[in-house]
Amino acid sequence: MAIDAAAVTAHFWDAERPFASVAYTAAVILISWGMIKFWSAVLWRREMAKKFPCPPYGFLTGNLPQLNELGMFEYKFFREMHKQHGPIFGFFLPPFDFHLSVDRPELMQIVHKKATERPDSTYKVVNYLYKENILFQHGEWQKKLRRSYQEIINNTDVHSTLHRSAWEALEKEIPTWGKEPVDVHTRLEHLIYELMGSVLFGEKWSAHGKGDQIMKNHLYCAQNVMKWAFLPWSPTWDKDYCKYRDSRQGFWDDISEMLNARRDELKKGTAKIDPENKDVFTLLLGAKTEDGKPFYDHPTAVSTMMVFLNGSFDTTLNSTSWTLYWLAKHPHIQERLRKEITEHLPDLEKGCIPDRNTLMDLPFLDAVIRESMRRLPAAPINMRVNLDADWTIEHELVGKITIPKGVTVVLPYECAMNKEEIFGKDCPALNTFNPDRFMGTTDNVRECRRMWTPFGDHTRMCVGRNFALVEIRLFLARIISKFNVELEEPDKKVEPSYEAGINVISCPDDKTKPRFIFKPRA
Repeated sequence: MAIDAAAVTAHFWDAERPFASVAYTAAVILISWGMIKFWSAVLWRREMAKKFPCPPYGFLTGNLPQLNELGMFEYKFFREMHKQHGPIFGFFLPPFDFHLSVDRPELMQIVHKKATERPDSTYKVVNYLYKENILFQHGEWQKKLRRSYQEIINNTDVHSTLHRSAWEALEKEIPTWGKEPVDVHTRLEHLIYELMGSVLFGEKWSAHGKGDQIMKNHLYCAQNVMKWAFLPWSPTWDKDYCKYRDSRQGFWDDISEMLNARRDELKKGTAKIDPENKDVFTLLLGAKTEDGKPFYDHPTAVSTMMVFLNGSFDTTLNSTSWTLYWLAKHPHIQERLRKEITEHLPDLEKGCIPDRNTLMDLPFLDAVIRESMRRLPAAPINMRVNLDADWTIEHELVGKITIPKGVTVVLPYECAMNKEEIFGKDCPALNTFNPDRFMGTTDNVRECRRMWTPFGDHTRMCVGRNFALVEIRLFLARIISKFNVELEEPDKKVEPSYEAGINVISCPDDKTKPRFIFKPRA
C-alpha cells in the first residue's frame, strides 16, 4: 500500500498553527519511540526467560515479590533460587532489569576473567559513595585509577603506620575488657573509625571538628541504603528517605571540605606532614599524571576517599567481629591459635608490638581468618558485567552458555564457599568451623584456597585486601594472646544483618550485638 505523503504532511502540519504542529509531531515521535522501546524490552525479557531458568515474574514488578519475601539481595534469596533452578538462574528487578546469578566457584572463575566491570546494580547498594569513585569506572581510566589506588593503599609506609596506629589504639581500648561483658562490634566500630581518621586523613577524628559528623552520616547511609536501593523512584515524601539523602550529601560535603583544606595547606606549605607517618589523603592529593598535573580532580578525589574509608572500616570491623564469634564458639580452635601466636610471638602477651611480617606468616591465623570469611564473608555478594561484547561460560557443569553483553552477573560468594564438592562435606553445617581445610599443601587445600573469594578475584579483586588484613591479623593476635574469649550467652541466636552489601553480626531476637566475656590470661 502506497503512503500518501501529502496526507501525512497534512496530518502533522498546520500552517496556521506551526507551534502546535511541532509540539504534536514531537509528542507522536516520543510516544512512538517509547512504545517501541517498551515492547522491545517486553520481547527481550521473554527471550531471556526462555534462555535461562527463571522464577515466575510479574509484568511490572519483576521478581521483587520474591526478593522481598526472602530478604532482598541476600544469601537466603540466592540460596533458595539456586536450589530450585540450578547453578545459573535469571531474575528481573522491576520491570525489565535482567540479572543472572552464578553460585558455583568453578563458574565464578570464568566470570571474574570475562566480565571485568561493575554494573549499575552495585552502585544502587552503595550509592552514598557516588559514581566518581574507582568502583564504577570503566575502560582505560579504570585501569589507571586502579593502579594509582594500589600504589597509595599498598604503600609500605602506609601499612607501617596502620600497624603501629592499630596497635596503639587497641592497647588503649582493651584494658577495660576483662571487667564486664563487651559489645565488641560497637566498641571496635568507634576504635576503627578513629583509627581510619589517623591513617587515611592524617589526624584522629576526635581532633577534627568534622569527625563525629562524618561517622554519623556515613554509618546512617550504610545502615539504611538497602531500604531504597532497588526502588525505581526516590520517595522524597518519606522523612526517613530525606534523612538518608541529607546524610549522603553531608558525607560528601564534609570530605570535600577536608580535601579543600588539605589541598590549600599543601599549596601554602603549611600542612603538618610527618614523613614517618604518611597518610592516604596527602598521598592522594600528591599523585600526578605523566605530565605533572594532579591525577585526581576534585570529585574523583572526594569519592575515592569515601571508598577508602568505607572499605577499610567495614571489612575490618565485621571480619574481626565474626572471627571472634567463631573462636568463642570453638574454644579448642581458639587454644590452638593461641599456641601458634605464643610460639612465634612470645612477647606479644607482655604487651610488645608484634612484627608485622611475622604476623603475616602465621599459617593457622591465616587459616582461621580464611575459614571465618568463608563462613560469612564481609561482602557476601559481588556483581560483574561485560559491557563490550557477548561472552560465554563453558564448563561441564552447564555446557556452553552465551551471556549477552550488558547483563549483570551476580556472584553470591556465601553460596559458592559452602559447596561441599570444593570445601568438604562439613562446610554447609551451621555449627562447623574448620580452619584445617586451608592448612597444608594437598591438592584439596590448594583448590580451597583458589576458590576462596571473599575479596573477589582476577583484575577487579579488592585492592584494599592487604590493608584490611594488616588490621584483622593484629587485632585477633593481640586479643587472643591476652584473653580467653567466651560468649556471654552462648546459645543466643546470632545471624548476619545485611547492610550496604556487608554481613553485619547481629542478634535478631532483640536487635542487639552479641556480647563477649574476656577473661585475662594469667
